[in-house]
Amino acid sequence: NRKINNKEEAIKILVERLNSLSIFAKKEGVELLIENNVLNKENYETFKQNPLLMTSSEDVLYIMKNTSNNVNLLVDVAHLKVSAKTLNFNSVDFLKICDPWIKAYHLSDNDGDYDSNDPVTENSWFWPHIKKNLEHYVLEIKYDNKSALLEQKDLVKKNIA
Repeated sequence: NRKINNKEEAIKILVERLNSLSIFAKKEGVELLIENNVLNKENYETFKQNPLLMTSSEDVLYIMKNTSNNVNLLVDVAHLKVSAKTLNFNSVDFLKICDPWIKAYHLSDNDGDYDSNDPVTENSWFWPHIKKNLEHYVLEIKYDNKSALLEQKDLVKKNIA
């Protein structure tokens, strides 16, 4: 086992620092978006527990409820897919629970084992469950082909319309 920080202390520090940042951000008219973390099976087995914050809806709820109203959530759906499989929770429930704070998405897909930044498909799990009225949808995929990237962009537009 590797030594990890106490979770309650880590969350307390994160909340304090987010609240400090939010004061500065608010003065500048900026909203802070905090991204959900990703925990894969390999890391879970290495640490014999979940060593990360922001992988579960419980963490997100606590952090969002204890920070300023200009601190919200950016959901990485690929991170969510991997963490949900590793920690055995329902990713759709996560989206429902965290809905009031979701202001943006990182969109990519994977096999549920690792965050591989694979392209999205017509059958990607999240389409029926994500908000369709946000300002920010970011494709976070590994592609070096311009026409394929444009196809991905069109697919996103079609599925959030």
